[in-house]
Amino acid sequence: MERLVVRGGRPLCGEYAVPPAKNAVLPMMALSVALGGELRLLRCPRIRDVEEMAALLGTLGVKVRREGEDIRLDAGKISSFDCRHPAAGQMRSSVFLLGPLLARCKHVVLAQPGGCVIGSRPIDIHLAGLGALGVRFEWQDGVLIGNAEGARAGRYRLPYPSVGATVNLLIFASSLGEVSVFENVAVEPEILDLVALLRRCGAKIEVFGREMRVRGGVLQGAVWQAVADRIVAATLVTAVATCGGEVRLHGIGRPLLAPLWDKIENNSCHLTAWCDTIRVLSSGRGQAFSVCTAPYPGFATDMQALALAHNACAVGRAIVAERVFEGRFALARELRRMGACIRVEGRVAYVEGRRLHGARVRVPDLRAGAGLVLAALAAGGTTIIEQLAPIDRGYERIEDCFAGLGADILREREIE
Repeated sequence: MERLVVRGGRPLCGEYAVPPAKNAVLPMMALSVALGGELRLLRCPRIRDVEEMAALLGTLGVKVRREGEDIRLDAGKISSFDCRHPAAGQMRSSVFLLGPLLARCKHVVLAQPGGCVIGSRPIDIHLAGLGALGVRFEWQDGVLIGNAEGARAGRYRLPYPSVGATVNLLIFASSLGEVSVFENVAVEPEILDLVALLRRCGAKIEVFGREMRVRGGVLQGAVWQAVADRIVAATLVTAVATCGGEVRLHGIGRPLLAPLWDKIENNSCHLTAWCDTIRVLSSGRGQAFSVCTAPYPGFATDMQALALAHNACAVGRAIVAERVFEGRFALARELRRMGACIRVEGRVAYVEGRRLHGARVRVPDLRAGAGLVLAALAAGGTTIIEQLAPIDRGYERIEDCFAGLGADILREREIE
């Protein structure tokens, strides 16, 4: 087992190139199953979720190979539509294979998707949407079996703008000949990036606010670089706002960070954007700010832990309301070990900022892990962060990122 050792109190200074988004790359890797040619994804981050998706695709017969920073995926000789490999039960993103496999094979066998325990994440919207296009599903001993023989274009209104359901509907509808219409879809930047890639591959997709019209056909391969990871960028912005310093982020613009930008700039630091670079300048320990998570363009649930950690270290009081997942305040328990004053009532956390101290903490989930690193960087003394696997799902050696900006942080193997 590995752990992070963080000695806090240092400002962050330097430059960082923001990688392509995990939440864009994973659906695109799944899309490769439905393509008639090779998909080459540029600058794919070396994170656990990407490696596990590559391994899962390999079990289906997809040829996956990494060339430097890029990944090439060729599903020309796909051999299986059965996703009951153990990796599928451990990662939430395995659900992205539902639409592509139905598009390619007309059948799918899928284990219940896993992932971080942050609340109930049923796939009923996925199934209802695909069912509206004629796909038939049944559950057998906890395994989902889908049959798309006879499927046709149709219309479906999502009861909630689910990102995963939107991904599956877009990809599956792109394999159908007529026009499908979807209403109340997710419009996250990663979704619009997938739309752009599908167009490059040959699909005809029109976007009107939260309505999308999809005319499919034969999908070809492509070369693509996914949109920048706004959550990784937000982690850096919030860390500078909390710890102080000056950092320039390359490869990302203001629009991707707009909900956080408005909160941070008004309370904690000065931000400047030009072309695809953002400069973050802060004297550290700014004012606390209240947030309420919501689907894009609202404040992202994946940024909630960052706001909670910042507020725990900041000046003043704030309210953090979680309206997307009901189980996403596990971070509060760990921050209390560091001296944080946080009271959680249902889906709302009441935070009174104070100076935190080092402690031994454990990572409960991916985004909470990033919040713990942020708090440790700002705290006095030494913090030991254990159980790093969730962090590695979404950050490529997070310790190298912050060490490169002047933080005193290192990864070490725990003594048995």
